[in-house]
Amino acid sequence: MWQCPNCAEQHEDTFDTCWKCGANSTGTRNPDFHVSKPATAEDQSPERVEEPQLPALRLPTVTYFAIPPCLWMNLAIQIQEFPADLSHLEARLSLSPTKIIVIAITVLFVGIPIFVELLRDYYVIIFRKRRGRGYFSEAFRLLSIFLLPEPLRRNHRWFGLIYYVSIIAYVFLPIFMFVWQSVQAG
Repeated sequence: MWQCPNCAEQHEDTFDTCWKCGANSTGTRNPDFHVSKPATAEDQSPERVEEPQLPALRLPTVTYFAIPPCLWMNLAIQIQEFPADLSHLEARLSLSPTKIIVIAITVLFVGIPIFVELLRDYYVIIFRKRRGRGYFSEAFRLLSIFLLPEPLRRNHRWFGLIYYVSIIAYVFLPIFMFVWQSVQAG
C-alpha cells in the first residue's frame, strides 16, 4: 500500500496513480487528469420509460392448421353456388345442411379463436391504456394475426405454402369469378 503525497488517499501497490487527484507516488500530478465528482441520484436524469409494445397476436396452433381446410370448404361452396347470372343472388342466401356444417366448423376452429384473441387485445388496449403507434400500424398489427408463428413456419415448411396459397385463393378467387361473370354477361 502507498499513500498519495498530494491528498493522503491510500492505494494498493498495483496502482501507480491516485484515482482521487491524479498524482503519482512521488507527488507529481498528471496535467491531463480531471477530477469528476461522484454521480448522485439528483445528477442522474430520469430515463425515458417507454411503454411496452402491445402483445403479438397469436392464435392457437390448431387454428392455423384449421384455416386452410375451412377456407377451401367455404370456397368450394361459393364456387358451387355461384349464380349463372347476377339476378339469382338469393340462391346464395339459402342454407343447405352442408353449408351449415362448414360454417359451424369454421366458426368453431377459426372464428372463436380469432374473436378471443382480438377480445384479449382490446382488453389490453382499453383497460391497460396502451396505445398503438397509429391507425395504419394498428391495422397491420391486427392483420399479423394471420402470419404463421416462426416455430410453425420453421418446422412445417410445406404447410406455410399451403397456408398462404389458401388465403390468397380465398381472397382473390371470388373477385376473379365475379369479374369473369361480368365480362361473360357484358
